[in-house]
Amino acid sequence: MKCINEIELELIVLEEKLGKKEVDSRFGEHLQKCVYCNERAAQLKTFYGEFKKISSEPVSLLEYRFIQDIAENFSRWIHIAYPLSFKDTSQSSEGMPVVLAAASKDEKKLTPFNNLGVLTTKDGEILIRLIKTVKNGNITLHLISDHKQNYRNVLVTIPNVNGEFVSDDNGKVHLGNLSLPETTNLLVKVQTPCASFDLTPIDIWGTEEVAQTEIVLTNERNDSIKVEFVPSDLNYALKVHLLKIPSADENNHLRIMVTRGKQNPKIVETKKGLAVFQGLKRNGELIIKVFD
Repeated sequence: MKCINEIELELIVLEEKLGKKEVDSRFGEHLQKCVYCNERAAQLKTFYGEFKKISSEPVSLLEYRFIQDIAENFSRWIHIAYPLSFKDTSQSSEGMPVVLAAASKDEKKLTPFNNLGVLTTKDGEILIRLIKTVKNGNITLHLISDHKQNYRNVLVTIPNVNGEFVSDDNGKVHLGNLSLPETTNLLVKVQTPCASFDLTPIDIWGTEEVAQTEIVLTNERNDSIKVEFVPSDLNYALKVHLLKIPSADENNHLRIMVTRGKQNPKIVETKKGLAVFQGLKRNGELIIKVFD
């Protein structure tokens, strides 16, 4: 008799569809004699035993949040950071180097900051460090990356923490005095722009008053937008029209961030491919970022 095929052997092991009488009548004699089929059956039993054990275990909060974030926000511009565990015997229990006061007889530890934890994305492109100021309890988040687009003026969200944060030019985010989950159960979502345009080299105003101006901008990936500068007293309004952005949906619904010099970044949702910004200063670099 031929050896039992893989599908039938699996059904025998799982005790599905084939009843005991049918198994005994069709394969009983063969299973008593065939060492090869018995070895395969034993391997399948071991595999499904382990699978049943793992699948019955509850999903951790960290794993659940990760699955939920990926399902709801699948995009190549979104990076999920996970806790990074490490042990360094040269550091204190808080994870920070121990600093001793030279004039102190008791040599008390000076800990103005507590390291709450370090997280990293799966690809290692972004490292995140959370620091808490002991004196006032304020927490800052620091984005670290070799690539400026991964930390400069990007969007940061933390599950169960209200609001969306924007990093500064150095990748720093002021979270304030808030309560965070334990680092082992913490996830941080970093959203980088799907398109960027730097208008810094372009001198729109010069030294004289000018009328309304329009410019079409194209970046290295051939994304394109049209910007309109509308003068208004000492400031100006900026209109951004989406022309060619692959990430846009059929209604051209995206978010635009504009950074002008040291002004705080402004974010506006597009309506039919248009976003309008008011009260921008005339001096300073001008960077436009598009987020899907």
